[in-house]
Amino acid sequence: MIVAVNTSCSISTQEKTQLPKEFKLSIVNNPTLSDWSDYIADIEFIPLETTSEATIGDLQKIIFRNGRIYIKCLKNEGIFIFNKEGRFIKHICLPGKAPFQVTHLVDFSIAENGNIYALDKGKLMAFDKDGNPLSETFIKPDEKKLGIELSICVHNVDTVYLWHHSTGLGSNFHLSRRDINGVVNQVYVPYTHYSLANKGFVQCGRSEWTMTMPLLNDTVRVIENGKLKEKYVLKIAENDKNIPPLISESPIDFSTRDKLFEYVAKHGLTLVISDVVMNSDYLIATLYNLSKPVSKRCMINVKTGSVSYFDQQTEFDNLFFPKTLYLSENDKFLSSINAYQVTDLLSRNKTECSFLPEKRRLKLIDKLKTVKDGDNPVLMMITIKE
Repeated sequence: MIVAVNTSCSISTQEKTQLPKEFKLSIVNNPTLSDWSDYIADIEFIPLETTSEATIGDLQKIIFRNGRIYIKCLKNEGIFIFNKEGRFIKHICLPGKAPFQVTHLVDFSIAENGNIYALDKGKLMAFDKDGNPLSETFIKPDEKKLGIELSICVHNVDTVYLWHHSTGLGSNFHLSRRDINGVVNQVYVPYTHYSLANKGFVQCGRSEWTMTMPLLNDTVRVIENGKLKEKYVLKIAENDKNIPPLISESPIDFSTRDKLFEYVAKHGLTLVISDVVMNSDYLIATLYNLSKPVSKRCMINVKTGSVSYFDQQTEFDNLFFPKTLYLSENDKFLSSINAYQVTDLLSRNKTECSFLPEKRRLKLIDKLKTVKDGDNPVLMMITIKE
């Protein structure tokens, strides 16, 4: 549970929310498995243009906002901007020490008006929707007690949420709420015992963002219309035990997973190992039990409470079935597939698809025939059946 902390900030109480909705899950007793083809209504492929300025790979974050696609990846530093058809527009936040350059791009967010907010170490940069620089704000030294900035979420043009990580005993993950100039209004301390804690924000529609799930916490928190709230609780049956919490014995416990996985294995707990993505109808997360071991993707109908389980796909073996889901946009889910995987699946005719009309399937295959091995990844926009 997130508890507000008294600080010198003007706001010191947690935003009130209604009770979260609960869903019961379990993956250790061989749940009945579903087939993705029974749930997918349509897929659209978006090949991302490859140029000398735009070479990306190992995608870390995608935001789809106002008809544009924003991508952060491991292959090259910065934010890459594409239009909704995948045409490259601009590359911003290049590495360097000049204004509006970065030493290490930590994270970024897109405001409702399309402005881009990029988080460097100790620096918050703003760009307009076309990538033109607007402002730079430096984190004040006295705010360093909150720790290293991990992730950012901007709502409208006036509210900024930042995740922080600091080492030491007690709660070491903090969430701060600020104005657009970086001035702190409120600080939350989310955990009082060891946890890997929330570290990111995932787009779930135009005005709602989920926070990345901590491994041992089953509460799904969202920033919705600029407000922090607890929305859903994932009640994992095998975790419903009377066991002691894992307490840190030294500061180093907060920077290593060894103690956590030892604790998880000892008590047979199930972890949430993926970002939670959701739209107005469904919530999707991946669960993993170290003791069995077993991993399943779970899709929850948030209106009816029904749960569907799927085997966790480790490799692409069909062109039309998604692997990692990054976000939702207009109630559709977004995934990606590397260019070399596209060419491989096409060459091996791994293109069966029972949920699409044959004419539609062949049209999508034709669209991908120009993709070459060294090209940028191809995005997949997935429509789930109502």
